[in-house]
Amino acid sequence: MTKLYEAGNHVLIFAGYIDPAEHRHMAAHIILSMAGEITVMADDKEYVCRGVMLPSGVMHQVETKGNPVMVFLYDSATNVAKGISRVECLSAEVCDDITAAFLDFEKAETELAISEKTHQQMLNDFDEIKKTLE
Repeated sequence: MTKLYEAGNHVLIFAGYIDPAEHRHMAAHIILSMAGEITVMADDKEYVCRGVMLPSGVMHQVETKGNPVMVFLYDSATNVAKGISRVECLSAEVCDDITAAFLDFEKAETELAISEKTHQQMLNDFDEIKKTLE
């Protein structure tokens, strides 16, 4: 399943990624594997790691080995994109921290949706009780 999140300075795609052919974007990337290593071909080099930063405009190809990934896309005009000046692997620790934060966010979002549904059900139940008392 693919989920798309939009924020002020980036878009996050969470996906069971289908490995695309070599391509480039006018957006800087941070790509993180949720489980296991990925292989990234960029700048005529191979990078094997849990996460990688790619500057805007760099030709690249990603092999996820079936692992779910998070892809952060930053418009080239943002400060984050300007700070990504070369292809660089991220440490497993950084990837774990970002993954944990994302999973916490997903859990909170799910709990909020359940809470809102429960609240709506309570209102519906209250309306039914009111009808029976009238």
